[in-house]
Amino acid sequence: DGKFSIFFQGAVSSQNYEREDRFAEETSDTETRDGYNLKGGLSYTIAEDHKIFFNGGYYSRQPFLDGIFSFAGSNADVIKPDVENEIIRSFETGYHYKCDSGFTANFNAYVTDWSNRTISYVDDEYIVDGAEEGVEASVIQRGIRQYHTGAELDFSWTATSAVTLNGFISGGSWVYKGRSSVNVFDVDTQELIDSADGVNRNGVKVSTAPQFTTGLGVIVNVMEGLTVDGGINYRARHYEFTDAGTSAVGYEPATLKPYSTTDLGLTYRFNLGDSNDLTFRANLYNAFDYIGLQNS
Repeated sequence: DGKFSIFFQGAVSSQNYEREDRFAEETSDTETRDGYNLKGGLSYTIAEDHKIFFNGGYYSRQPFLDGIFSFAGSNADVIKPDVENEIIRSFETGYHYKCDSGFTANFNAYVTDWSNRTISYVDDEYIVDGAEEGVEASVIQRGIRQYHTGAELDFSWTATSAVTLNGFISGGSWVYKGRSSVNVFDVDTQELIDSADGVNRNGVKVSTAPQFTTGLGVIVNVMEGLTVDGGINYRARHYEFTDAGTSAVGYEPATLKPYSTTDLGLTYRFNLGDSNDLTFRANLYNAFDYIGLQNS
């Protein structure tokens, strides 16, 4: 009866990696990594204005280049043991509402589990147990896992023929889970100089973006072709910087100061005849000149 809609998509990929170190005059063997992704979903129209949906996906992603080759000494050396594919599992469910009065709203909740990640960095003064001096070392962490959950709501309302209101609110909980194994290589010799059973990152907050945001905006049609718009955006629960070396031992999450910014804009559309249009756009970001920290 047209109320159900179902989709499915899958893809397979194969990547070949080869690297030449022109300083060491070495070329690596060709490394091949296979990957794939699967995703699907369904939606159900409850009534003309109401729809619910569910989507899911599974992604086996090949490592990035620095997960295949070492990045110090001879850059043509392949990291051993092999870095396995990252695994991303994601699920989303939501609700869509649209009515004839010009009001639309979307709500969705999601879970994303990003596991088996590999992160590498250089420690300029890595001290091996029993050594008196530190050495420059390449540190490779395998098996890092991020777990994201959250919900989002957005809406748009054409209040009159001249005024449209829109807004959104989004909140989430993004954390690291579990432990990661560590291998440490001497930069000069590429020798494995240390290893550990795992770094406990359980509960460490992901700091790449605010975990709560909300905003409200308005678009006003002043005259034919001319619109002005403005919006205020609020950001909170932005945790202080964490990186590949952050451990849950002794970790106390701290957040940056919440803040809001206001943006303004003007759009004018010229009709040049037939189907030719020219659009002029002017933007004023952070109209009230707020100064704050976006990362720490």
